[in-house]
Amino acid sequence: MKKLVLMLGLLLLSYAGAQANTTEVKYLSGKGYDDAVDWEFFCTEGRNSGVWTTIKVPSCWEQQGFGGYTYGVNFYAKKTAPGITKEQGQYKLKFDMPAEWLGRRIRIVFDGVMTDAVVRVNGQKAGPVHQGGFYRFMYDITGMVRVGQDNLLEVNVSKESENESVNLAERRGDYWNFGGIFRPVFLQVLPAQFIDRVAIDAKADGNFTADVFLGNALEKGFSMTAQITDTAGSPVGSPLQVEVPKGGDKVTLTTKLDNPKLWTAETPNLYKVKFTLKEGDNVRHIVGERFGFRTIEVRERDGVYINGQRVLMRGVNRHSFWPETGRTLNRKLNYDDVKLMREMNMNAVRMSHYPPDPEFLDACDELGLFVLNELGGWHGKYDDGVGKKLVGELITRDLNHPSIIMWDNGNEGGWNTNLDGEFHKWDIQKRPVIHPQQYLSGIESMHYRSYGETQEYLRGDYIYMPTEFLHGLYDGGHGAGLYDYWEMMRQHPRSAGGFLWVYADEGVVRADQGGRIDHDADHGADGIVGPHHEKEGSFNTIREVWCPVQIMNKEINDRFNGVLQVENRYDFTNLNQCKFAWELASFPRPEQLRVGHKTVAEGEITGPNVLPHAEGELKIMLPDTWREADVLYVTVKNPNGESLWTWSYSWKKPTDFFNAYLPQPKAAGAKDRPVKQRSSKDNVTINAADLELTFNKTSGELTALKQRGKTFSISGMKFIAARRADRSLDGWVGENVPKGVSRIYNEVKADSKVTAFNVRSEGNDALVEVTYFGALQNVLWRISPDGNIRIEYEYEYDGVVELMGVKFDYPEPQMKSMRMLAKGPYRVWQNRLHGTTLDVWKNDYNDPIPSESFVYPEFKGYYNDWRWVAFETSEGTITMGNELTGNFLGVYTPRDGRDAQLYTIPQTGLAVLDVIPAVRNKVNTTDLVGPSSQAQRVSGVRSGVVHLKFKAK
Repeated sequence: MKKLVLMLGLLLLSYAGAQANTTEVKYLSGKGYDDAVDWEFFCTEGRNSGVWTTIKVPSCWEQQGFGGYTYGVNFYAKKTAPGITKEQGQYKLKFDMPAEWLGRRIRIVFDGVMTDAVVRVNGQKAGPVHQGGFYRFMYDITGMVRVGQDNLLEVNVSKESENESVNLAERRGDYWNFGGIFRPVFLQVLPAQFIDRVAIDAKADGNFTADVFLGNALEKGFSMTAQITDTAGSPVGSPLQVEVPKGGDKVTLTTKLDNPKLWTAETPNLYKVKFTLKEGDNVRHIVGERFGFRTIEVRERDGVYINGQRVLMRGVNRHSFWPETGRTLNRKLNYDDVKLMREMNMNAVRMSHYPPDPEFLDACDELGLFVLNELGGWHGKYDDGVGKKLVGELITRDLNHPSIIMWDNGNEGGWNTNLDGEFHKWDIQKRPVIHPQQYLSGIESMHYRSYGETQEYLRGDYIYMPTEFLHGLYDGGHGAGLYDYWEMMRQHPRSAGGFLWVYADEGVVRADQGGRIDHDADHGADGIVGPHHEKEGSFNTIREVWCPVQIMNKEINDRFNGVLQVENRYDFTNLNQCKFAWELASFPRPEQLRVGHKTVAEGEITGPNVLPHAEGELKIMLPDTWREADVLYVTVKNPNGESLWTWSYSWKKPTDFFNAYLPQPKAAGAKDRPVKQRSSKDNVTINAADLELTFNKTSGELTALKQRGKTFSISGMKFIAARRADRSLDGWVGENVPKGVSRIYNEVKADSKVTAFNVRSEGNDALVEVTYFGALQNVLWRISPDGNIRIEYEYEYDGVVELMGVKFDYPEPQMKSMRMLAKGPYRVWQNRLHGTTLDVWKNDYNDPIPSESFVYPEFKGYYNDWRWVAFETSEGTITMGNELTGNFLGVYTPRDGRDAQLYTIPQTGLAVLDVIPAVRNKVNTTDLVGPSSQAQRVSGVRSGVVHLKFKAK
């Protein structure tokens, strides 16, 4: 027993010794919103104010039911106008100090408090008020805490800063303002002699430098050692050691590794290094850091280079945000954001407009994203005093993250140029410092240029890298126009890519309005994903356009030999590190009531030996029976096995997919079932099998239809065309021009008058032939005894259009869902055709209002490469088949936001369209977004063939 007690005592002493020479961290709050801790709380104004209660920490107090809401940009010009919420929060927490902490240094660390924070421990002020909401700050409270007793922490937080420059930089921006201790709070327990911080510079050539800053000046006899390891802990290279000079508080260690694995967004190779402070042979403090070897260069009038390779930023701007919790996140949400960005084949992210949680940068380091980290300053800027302090806090927290390749000094005029030189005082790596939307460090980053203006900027004598472009309000921007912009950018020698605005909708769940998601009208609804990260239409467009591996074949036919042309757009990855999976599949037919496809054969091969930025061939060995399938899918996977994109190819005629809905030959021995017809002065009624159709002789249109005596409220067909208002009337010319005219698509007046209306028989079929004078010229209805309907049509229009085709009217309230064989599941625009895949999709009816409801994919809109569609309605099923390729299925009219910022389009019902609209973004009208966005000048005859089949309930 005595031996057991002695062994336990030795183990405890060993543990205590190990604890004494490392940094112990004790959280006083949760690490995120999901494990937040109750503190005492008093709010001075607004909801639930005037009483002591409790609040979760970390949190934004608005989301906990306190104070009031403010959207900053509404007060940018007014500064102190009525409506700015100015409540203060008073926090209290009791915490203990174990006896074993005696003789150690105690620091309290706040990762983020909005906005001014006064901290007291046991009634003593811990230090000067901290101003600036998004930055880590700390106080040494060693002399204030009491061992073995409860200690009282008090934090007074002011939502509005006493420093007006802080309010201008942080709280008058185009985003929600919150208040509170919104990031974690923790204690650091340090040895008496300790390492304060470490600054690492690890270059691509293997050179390693570390500046180690000590917590205090040391006497003679101290040394510093360091050992680099891989992430598994295996030593890499020899140990480093340097003596600490007497009275010194900083040492520098250097070495060079042979052929280190380099960090890039494609190859996020990481290392660790352990620093040990010794006094003689006694270990006083051990600190670990994670880093990566990489070199950043901005080569004048050339480009941004990582490890000697020019790279283009495929990036997005990102707020730290979640609807229920505001800016208080957790590790999972931070990592999920990086995963979604990588799923879109992005390689970069800009922190807009403040530094993020440390966990987000950890995820970028581990998973691979280049980062532009930003000092706050939306349009206002910090003054010199507070700005210099915040630059130091920003960089000392984040400088060892290899993902960070640049620092942003503010945004769009929020630059204090006196701070430009401060960054390199703290950053051993001397990363480039830029001004988003202004030229600095060889990089012009002007925002929201039109396609033509972007061409001009690329002709400039500098590198062009817009830190915001293609503003994504509602369903505009982002993927709409991206292909044109990206083709221009990636082929230009002085482009460095760019950053889309913005990653996610910033819609807050209003705790004061029953949980309504509020974007402050159009201000926050700019995301590629919705407020809860619902994937919107541009998500997959970006994913395809920015895919680093491109299959260049647009189509294949039945003579396909298995060879596909591939282009490697990776910067550091050979295609032989990737896999290509192929799949042959068959589609269900409309009558089978299924979705998706059935795999009939599949395989996977290693990619060909194609170097970065080179082209080559991919050879797929398909079975001899491959033509019997309906579709070939080819999926490229990155070296981690993650799918990058899937291409779909079909070689069959459209009618092969709905042959049961074509007029069928009469079976042998079957009796004739002639189609019956009757005529009145105004109408002709056709009866075929259980189908009854009524046509109006004056309009030539179908006006009534019954199947088995049950009504389908369909009518048509009609010619439809529209174009956007003239540029001279787009609201930018003239004083009396109505606002928003540029967003209105007017229906083209192209009346078609019947010149001949004939009904005749051909075999057992009834034919209704209508000839028109006007845009619509000929329509031939063929009604077969089996109830199948085939419609041939011709129209001719000469002029400029942005929407054109034929339509049927069907009441929207009757619609329930649709199954379709088309490229889906998302709708397309003329300038956003990428990002869809051929399959049988089912979309339920929905009618979401942008910024108010978030159901995706939207039901209403335009669909590409469609073969058939089966509409489920309250009256039954309406099946449409398309004999031709190259046209679009129109399903009613897309809904814009209530403020109609993007478009107002005529109602098109159920349509077959040869021209569909492009969609603008918040800043640029469609004619300014690139070649794919232009209105089309059309002439000559257009024709099509549509099949209809009805099945009543």
